[in-house]
Amino acid sequence: MGQEVKQHQLHVITNIREIRVHKGLSQRYLGNALGLSQHAYSKVEHGYNRITLPQL
Repeated sequence: MGQEVKQHQLHVITNIREIRVHKGLSQRYLGNALGLSQHAYSKVEHGYNRITLPQL
């Protein structure tokens, strides 16, 4: 995967986390809304797992 794509993904993940925190939502809450466990959602925010556009 190209460096530009990785940077874009990092930017999107950072934005999602900042919005979640700003709205006072927990990882558990957002994970449940996406059909993920809190652990799986945490991995998304840390860049280990990806979420798809339809999930967003």
